[in-house]
Amino acid sequence: MLLSRRNDSDRRFRSFIDKHKLGTLANMGTAPTYQHGKGSSQIDYIFSHTVDNLLELEICHQHPTNTSSHVPVVGKIKATLSLTCAKSIKPPERRRNLWKDCDIEAYQSTLSNSQIPIIERPDQIKTFIDQLNGNILAAAKIAVPSKKIRLKGPKWKASPALRQLLVKGNLIHKNWIQYGRPTVNHPIIEERRSIKRRIRSQQRQDMACERKQFYNQIVESGKSTNFYKLIRRGLSNTISKPQGFMNEGQLILDLDKQSKGFARFYEDLAVPKQLEQFDSDYHENTQFNLELIRKIVLENKDTFSPITPDEVKSAIYKLNNNKSSDEYGICAEHLKLASSTIFNVLSVLFNAIIEHCYIPLQFLSGIITPVHKKGKDATDFGSYRGITVSYTIGKVFEHVILDRIEDRLPLDQSSLQFGFTKHISILLAALLINECIVEAKEFNLPLFIAFLDSQRAFDVVDHPSLKCKLFLNGICCKIWNVIDTWYTNLTSRVKWCGRLSDNFPIKQGVRQGGILSTGLYKTYINDLLKTLERNRLGMHIGTTYIGCPTVADDIALVANSATDLQLMLNVANSYANREKYVIHPEKSTILMKIPPKRSNTTSSDWKLGDNEVSVSKTTTHLGIIRSEKNEVSINIDDRISCATKTLYSLTGTGFHGTNGLPPTTCMKLFITYVLPRLLYGLETFVLKQYHLNALEKFYINFLRKIQCLPNRSVKGITYLLLGVRPATAELHIRQLNLLGCIIRSENLTLNKILRRQISTKSETSDSWFTYIDKLLVQYDLPSAAKMVINPPCKLLWKKNVKLAIDKFWTQKLLLDCQNKSTLSYCDLSSLKIGTVHKLWSSIESNIKDVRRGGIKARLITGTYVLQSNTSKFNQHEVSSVCPLCQYEDEDIVHFILKCNALYKYRKSYIEELEVIINSISNPNTCSWNSLVGDFGLLTQLILDPSVLIKQKILSCSEKTLTKIEDCSRKICFSLHCGRSLIINSEH
Repeated sequence: MLLSRRNDSDRRFRSFIDKHKLGTLANMGTAPTYQHGKGSSQIDYIFSHTVDNLLELEICHQHPTNTSSHVPVVGKIKATLSLTCAKSIKPPERRRNLWKDCDIEAYQSTLSNSQIPIIERPDQIKTFIDQLNGNILAAAKIAVPSKKIRLKGPKWKASPALRQLLVKGNLIHKNWIQYGRPTVNHPIIEERRSIKRRIRSQQRQDMACERKQFYNQIVESGKSTNFYKLIRRGLSNTISKPQGFMNEGQLILDLDKQSKGFARFYEDLAVPKQLEQFDSDYHENTQFNLELIRKIVLENKDTFSPITPDEVKSAIYKLNNNKSSDEYGICAEHLKLASSTIFNVLSVLFNAIIEHCYIPLQFLSGIITPVHKKGKDATDFGSYRGITVSYTIGKVFEHVILDRIEDRLPLDQSSLQFGFTKHISILLAALLINECIVEAKEFNLPLFIAFLDSQRAFDVVDHPSLKCKLFLNGICCKIWNVIDTWYTNLTSRVKWCGRLSDNFPIKQGVRQGGILSTGLYKTYINDLLKTLERNRLGMHIGTTYIGCPTVADDIALVANSATDLQLMLNVANSYANREKYVIHPEKSTILMKIPPKRSNTTSSDWKLGDNEVSVSKTTTHLGIIRSEKNEVSINIDDRISCATKTLYSLTGTGFHGTNGLPPTTCMKLFITYVLPRLLYGLETFVLKQYHLNALEKFYINFLRKIQCLPNRSVKGITYLLLGVRPATAELHIRQLNLLGCIIRSENLTLNKILRRQISTKSETSDSWFTYIDKLLVQYDLPSAAKMVINPPCKLLWKKNVKLAIDKFWTQKLLLDCQNKSTLSYCDLSSLKIGTVHKLWSSIESNIKDVRRGGIKARLITGTYVLQSNTSKFNQHEVSSVCPLCQYEDEDIVHFILKCNALYKYRKSYIEELEVIINSISNPNTCSWNSLVGDFGLLTQLILDPSVLIKQKILSCSEKTLTKIEDCSRKICFSLHCGRSLIINSEH
């Protein structure tokens, strides 16, 4: 470095070099390497820990072609690299079964030949499973067509017309080559240029036709699979995976080594650790109890009720379709489409497994697929969650076992556990926390909430402790013996980028993705919740304990005093040390809510063992932001931000509504993907009107954009043209459905809280239940008190809620539209939520039709700017006379029918409309001549013919009405283009 420089940056740089013991060659030189406006300086260097590896260093001269402000610094480095020649391995052909085209009769008849086995020895089980796998795959090969997952070449297929043009183009290209590739003054050049244009034109036509068919399929079917296809089209084909992984300071680039690195990571995770804080005495006692239980189970002579084919059938139909095949190539569809013989075969197999207590190797093995955790370092093995894909028939067996023991997992489940519980939403845990906040605020009490984060909770479940808890829950001895054997011999291997690692044993944890895993984990964690409940530690609402609302491993500890919270933390830490898992003191956090009158309350030093737990002003729990103040407003902003990002991510699909994706399809995509993100978690809050206004503003801006309407359009018509509910109505549906979930629930805590809040809270209370009571009155639904006595069934309640809300908001939106002069040509009586206006329901999925619909939407809503509008709302004196013909005021009737300057733009379409009207044979329809004689009626026919149908002036079929709509869109768009062209040419 230049010793003459003494600025702060150079001093810090020298300090860094000295600290890390870096060096360079003495002959590097001191020439400037950076050119700037006022001069030059030397700021580019090559350093190394071992100077001996630097052979030569040189500062290059400035070259005229170098546009950078830096001069290159070149160094020759001595290094030894190990080069290995990678073998070219052809990947196996991957195919996907087309189950929708399956010949079910042939498939079932092939499988029906399978004989029901007679299994007398344990070793026959594995042999029979191998045969069963072979039979299933052989039957599928015969009856189920398949296609390659990855095809070479373009994804689209050329149409016959395009193939003919391509053949012709090849011949012309060969002739062009034979003529010596001329560039000027030769007839073959124009011939070649012409065929290229025709090929490109035909390609565009084919792609437009395919896109139109696909969009129509989306609208008609409404299946989510079609939405996923549409979204995948807008995404990049490349899967973003890290180039390398860091392991012990080294970068791993080889895929085989990466797969082995993942295997070592998950194998290490699957081995129990004995940390210093863990309770070794409790562990020894658990091992002793486990051996004792095994002896008791072996001596038990209780009879076991055999598994029936009906149980197997029920279990098979619980499997999810369209999921990955297991390592043997079998998926749920293989079993669901099989004949009844497979139910009998599997019931015999499962009974033999339980009778002999022999778990076949196929059931024990699983393939772990690492899935990156959002926001984590992609080069770290620990930033990936391992999802296990296990044997499909093994999953059926797990379902059968779960159905047998579900009522005992756990036997005395805490009513504050909301994870993995039937008919219970996880948002009810968030709702209870909100009620705690309201209760503390009303009684002027401080509130302390600790959000605990367990380190890899599912992966470190202690097997001996879990097995003891299962036995104490009263599970059948034979089933307990099967689970014991199963979880003693579990193995897994990792699949990464097509590479499979070797098997390794699983000595702790429950599989993420396993059928039994959720019930087993609830049993494992339940004692902690029951301990807190028995000791009455934490928050109460009335006499109801509500101190630890939990979702799986996400535990929230709620207390009104710092001392209580510390006791709860002590209990949680003690339980974690006994059960051999770790609670993160850094990731766990405490939130304080202090009322203004208790502002002198100070925070305490809470501890988890020897580690302090931090106090935070904001944190996230169950996807909902918790904050000291303004919690609802913060969540509203967060939800709108999330929904906006989702909208931007869907832009590639044509979500902006101006490139061929109709507004109806855009709305289906919005309701499927954006609306759940916009409203998630908000159903647990009591929202004020300004909160709802923020949601409505985002929602209606989107609706206006996809319908090409300006911001001044009437709110009511913006919703009713598409027949959609406002965001407020969608939120109220979710809140009332959540109430139905609470009323139907058998959860003791929820029932007590519901009864207390609706009976004790006043109308001015901020309680969620008071707010819901007001909604029930607003929508003329039965009160919560009545429904508690006679709970409605789920489907009936949802139906009644939607009907009541749709009726209320239809009336409210129509009221907003009434007496609006801009809507004089719109048939308001036919508009309602759930019904799309003919303007949008008749539109085709192409760019032109969508743009035509946008112009007509502005005309029908009175937001198309004509000269009469400019005259009314301009602060200066502006004439309302038509700028095109200068004959009379330019209003909608003049623009559509009278303006002579636009005659040529409307002539052909008016003639087409005349043909359509004259083709109607109904005697109740007025003639074309009578329509032409009344400009008002003809304008009405073009803008909204349903008004004339209501007035019995027009009577036609739906098909004819669609033709009228199509023609009227063309008229409106042609007039718009003509008007714009004339005005622009004059300027």
